[in-house]
Amino acid sequence: MTVDYRAWDDAWYDVELHMQGEVLTVKFCNLDPPVRERFTSSMFRDDADLELFRKKFRRNSSQLQDGECHRVREGMMVCGSLSSIEGDLRFYDAKVLEVKSLQYFSYRLFSVFSLFRVMFSSFRTRRSF
Repeated sequence: MTVDYRAWDDAWYDVELHMQGEVLTVKFCNLDPPVRERFTSSMFRDDADLELFRKKFRRNSSQLQDGECHRVREGMMVCGSLSSIEGDLRFYDAKVLEVKSLQYFSYRLFSVFSLFRVMFSSFRTRRSF
């Protein structure tokens, strides 16, 4: 079973969690070369540190399907993908700024979403994409 994990770059990654003794290993799925992060209880100074670490995990996000686009509304929080270079696709939390429905041929409708990336680093800055 995998979960989402917010990593050093504020992106969400699929990871597997493994506990051996008092060491928690976070193994990133689908990265080449393989990446692992290891954590022990001694790395956390207090309950606040532990709570911040806990918030880096969540259930896997489900991908929006074509037939669900009508559910997206301005102001909604979504997990959007961003590819800054070819072959490097990352997923970030974002707020929907605008929804535009466009006609595709005479029978097909699709939507375009303007998103605003929300960063959750310690200083909580925001960047658009």
